[in-house]
Amino acid sequence: MMHQPVFDYLRTKKALGYIACVREWTRNGISGITINCSSKVDRYSVETVEKKIIESTLILEKQFEEMTEKQFKKSKESYVKFLAKPAKSLKRQFMSNDREVIYGTYRFDREAQEAKKLPEVTLQEFKDFYKGTVISIVLYFC
Repeated sequence: MMHQPVFDYLRTKKALGYIACVREWTRNGISGITINCSSKVDRYSVETVEKKIIESTLILEKQFEEMTEKQFKKSKESYVKFLAKPAKSLKRQFMSNDREVIYGTYRFDREAQEAKKLPEVTLQEFKDFYKGTVISIVLYFC
């Protein structure tokens, strides 16, 4: 739900670089979200890119606060469909499972489990998580 608006803001609207994405990751049992944006250092400073990434999280907060139940449901359904799609290539299969091997969790049905659990998440829970976790961390590091 974060990837497309962040991509649109950082890459399309601000033209910071070719790569702009949001990824979820887990290391040693600790989960996180990362916003990546690559830019040529001779075009934008690290501080400029960092400022725009922070702006994108605050814009997302506003969008999530204004999101209706219907919009949230549609977004969840779309992501559930994405998670449930079988891999079309070995590369995609590997990308879906590499962290399971790296961290020894071997939950090769992780995406299917996430697709099963996601419909239970409410809009308010999502907003609370975003505001309490993502925004709190962003503001802490500012």
